[in-house]
Amino acid sequence: MLISDYSLPKAHILPVLVTNHTVTIAAELENGGRIVGQCEISHPVHGLTSSGPGGAVQIPEAHELGYDDQDEDDDIQQQTGNGNIMFAKADERSPAWLESKIQRVFYINQYGQAGDYTSLANRRRWTDTAQFQEIFPSPNQEFIKSLASRDVLVYSIGSLWTSIIPCLALRGVASAIAKSPSLRAKVLLLNGYNDRETTGYDAVDYVNSITRTLNHYDLAGKTSSTKNVGDYPTSAFITHLVYLERTGIEVDELALRALGIEPVKVSRNVVGQKMTTEEFYQAIDVQTALARIVA
Repeated sequence: MLISDYSLPKAHILPVLVTNHTVTIAAELENGGRIVGQCEISHPVHGLTSSGPGGAVQIPEAHELGYDDQDEDDDIQQQTGNGNIMFAKADERSPAWLESKIQRVFYINQYGQAGDYTSLANRRRWTDTAQFQEIFPSPNQEFIKSLASRDVLVYSIGSLWTSIIPCLALRGVASAIAKSPSLRAKVLLLNGYNDRETTGYDAVDYVNSITRTLNHYDLAGKTSSTKNVGDYPTSAFITHLVYLERTGIEVDELALRALGIEPVKVSRNVVGQKMTTEEFYQAIDVQTALARIVA
């Protein structure tokens, strides 16, 4: 989220990617397992298991799930026999936990070397990145240009690995952020609680995941074995971290400051605000925090 005036009610939205093709992401876990598709990573359909310690993808037959093999988009276009989309967004505070932490998220060619990914048979065969070729998309150049003309960059709340990271795992984004002549602040809004993707994370884990992703893909080439990675410090990407007073995520302010990040606590006991136990930001929270940061 790029901001030139946080008080304005209007927003100019730019897509990070501009493409006519289906975009598919995959996750590589710390234990070597792999998961294909946003929904599979974030909120899988019950009964669908996509990864294992050996990296194999286990997908049941279509009739076992009650839908025809007519997927158009592996992320959310899994249809039931009556044409309804299967979309399981369970309570994020008690999801089916991942078997291992996510190491990275990357883009894949949905056709790859194994053929059409929309075929369940081909999905079941994926055991390494060779069968689903990793690709390195270039970001929308209007988005890149905007980074050089805005005052504040905000990494918004949301699912870290499927909402935020895919916008950063693109060539040139790290350099555009780090070298921007106009950005006065680069602000991470920390979630109020962890979800399936970030089980056990503290604030520094969020910061390190973003930094590692940006540096890894900044100079990415055509193969996943590229050694051309960026080497920007954490403070080149994040200067402030905003968090809720009652956050469910551990925030070590000393550790953040050691990385060059200033923590900004959003307190509920301010004039005109009602104390709550909710772990969610109100509009006034963000506005007040940003005002403090750019003052």
